[in-house]
Amino acid sequence: MPPDAAANGLPLGPMQLGMLLQELKGESQSSRVEQLVCYLDEAVDLPALWQAWVILAGRHESLRAGFDLDQSLDRCQWFPDRVDLPWRLTDLSGAGPVRQEE
Repeated sequence: MPPDAAANGLPLGPMQLGMLLQELKGESQSSRVEQLVCYLDEAVDLPALWQAWVILAGRHESLRAGFDLDQSLDRCQWFPDRVDLPWRLTDLSGAGPVRQEE
């Protein structure tokens, strides 16, 4: 956690705390990750898409949330002013259908 983030720290909500405790105990039934796959017929402007995500993360602090489990659970959620979004482009257009679906 960044040094100035402790002042911005918040407690977990009841649902967040329950989900965290289930994960820590190994009682979780899923990874709680959701993925949406879209197929587009037209070309995508990748720099514009990346920039849109940067703008979105800048506007909505919940997309920048971090969790520090080394701290007390009463203030372990924090929100940095900005984040560096990881971006990886993988071109699978030359791969077969099975590889594309992986």
